[in-house]
Formats: sequence, structure tokens, C-alpha cells
Amino acid sequence: VRDWALAVDPNYPAINTQTGFQINVNLNSVCNAYYDGSSINFYRAGGGCPNTGYSSVVHHEYGHHLVDRGGSGQGAYGEGMADTVAALIANDSILGYGFEGNCSTGLRDANNTFQYPCSGEIHYCGQLISGCVWSTRAALQAMNPFTFRQIIANLTVNSIKLHTGDQI
Repeated sequence: VRDWALAVDPNYPAINTQTGFQINVNLNSVCNAYYDGSSINFYRAGGGCPNTGYSSVVHHEYGHHLVDRGGSGQGAYGEGMADTVAALIANDSILGYGFEGNCSTGLRDANNTFQYPCSGEIHYCGQLISGCVWSTRAALQAMNPFTFRQIIANLTVNSIKLHTGDQI
């Protein structure tokens, strides 16, 4: 994720000089992962969930770091933008395949029709922004089939630095 963001903006705040970032794995709990402002953290397998330190979950949690260093709070914006980062890197709208024990389903889907305003908890409402970005990605793919991924990465990474607060 760091390399993805720096490919767009080599001077991205803080991460451009940050070469050591704390990652904690196999924490003694299950079915969750989190960013705490200075590290990303992943739980061991159990409770019907796999070890959470994998692919799109890792991308999502580091996405919170991009949001934080870009100047925004987490809230619905942080959750949605972290989902967006994970979806764009994987080039797949589904976040967290297998997170709840079924490898054919995920936690959330950026290919959605959420509308503003959203009322609900932050992970749910975050899908509003991931849906908007995924729809933009689809339109770009149709018009720019060879460059759409770079275009949407550029728009996304640079938009993070323009946002403040934790609301969408």
C-alpha cells in the first residue's frame, strides 16, 4: 500500500520517509483487525474467522494510515477510503473474502448503490465513498482501458490529502 501511494505521490505526508511501520500479527483475539495510529494489528484464527493478517484486510488497515497521515479522521470517511484503497489495489470490489469463514463472500462490496446521506455505523456508511470511487473506476475503465487503474489511483490518493474530518 505504501508503494502504491508513493507511486502516485512520492512526497505523501509522513509515509514518504517512514520505512519502519509496526505490524502486529497473531494477537490473542479473533475476527478483527485494526489501525491504532502507530501500527496495524491482526488477530489469530478462531471463532469461525481466519487469521486476519491477509491481503485486502492488510490493505484496508494500512489505508487507515494513509487517511490519518493525509490529515483526516477515521469515522465513515476513514472506513470508506480504507475500503477504497483495498479495492483499488486488488482491482476487486470485495473487501475481506473469507473474513467470516466463507471464502466466496466478503465483508463489504465497493460495487454498490449506496446514496447520501447514510445513516448507520461507520463501516456500513463508508461503503458510500467506496461505491462512488468504484463507479468512477468503472467509467474510467470503459473510456481508458489501459490507464484506468493509474488514473483512479491518482484521483484517490490525491483526494485523501484534500479531505478533513471524519465524515463523508
